[in-house]
Amino acid sequence: MEVLDLICSLTQYVPQIMRMPRKPLSCLRTCLPWTHVPNGLCLAMNRRYLDIALENPNISGVIVPDALAKQALGGLSFVISAKYPELLFCDLHNRAIHNFNADPVQPRSTIASSALIHPTALIATNVLIGDGVIIGPYSIIGENSVIGDNVWIGPQVIIGEDGLYSRVFPHGKEHIRHWGGVRIGKRCRIAAQCIIARSTYFSEYTELGEDVFLSFQVTVGHDCYLASGSNVSTHATFGGRTRLGSDCWVGMGAVLSNTITVGDKASVKLGAVLINDLPERAEVSGNFAIAHTQNLKNKARLS
Repeated sequence: MEVLDLICSLTQYVPQIMRMPRKPLSCLRTCLPWTHVPNGLCLAMNRRYLDIALENPNISGVIVPDALAKQALGGLSFVISAKYPELLFCDLHNRAIHNFNADPVQPRSTIASSALIHPTALIATNVLIGDGVIIGPYSIIGENSVIGDNVWIGPQVIIGEDGLYSRVFPHGKEHIRHWGGVRIGKRCRIAAQCIIARSTYFSEYTELGEDVFLSFQVTVGHDCYLASGSNVSTHATFGGRTRLGSDCWVGMGAVLSNTITVGDKASVKLGAVLINDLPERAEVSGNFAIAHTQNLKNKARLS
């Protein structure tokens, strides 16, 4: 079954199909507009996301609401959904269109002989585990996980969990399934009871760069990217699709909202709640987070 045929069968969303010349039937997987994997079908609910999709050669098709129909140009395949465009995209995602449109991914499992894995740890059947990796007791390494050399994983860590992400469809409420994986760079250290969610999208990853240190009970949401050399203190939480620059510091109990970007060498102090992008080398604190020096002045004034 082709993707557009499947879409036409989902009449509850009242889609109108508009075929354009470029890659009209080559949508093989659901994705985000900025995907690095070819043949993607993404959702664009606003002009910003549509512009990103139009400029991305890996996007073959876009689902848009009526409001963007006149702006849907550029030679892609467009699906203009008069009703519930976001639900149409999520429904296609949950139906795993990659299973019947893309080449099947063969289960692969390679565990280096030098890896030390505690006998109580649970390891999925399709993972890659590098040389010198240590995995502590009762940890879980889920599907599509790639763990680089000399990574240390403490006890009761969960790598590859599904994040909490649900939608109410015309037929009822459903969890949005996660099809991707987790990729962890060399020499990372992940302390006890951390949770790292797998990517939502097939062939994509939630990713930690090299030399990232997570203290205990850190939560990293789906499709996050934590660049090399960053340090994250205990109980910090990253919302989905957050991007953390290299050599950053995230303090104890800090919360970073979804989809934001933090620049290199920035510092998010303990207990901060960050809801906006942060430039490189910036320091913020507070709830909601503002410039750290201003917070110190405010505290001094109150004292």
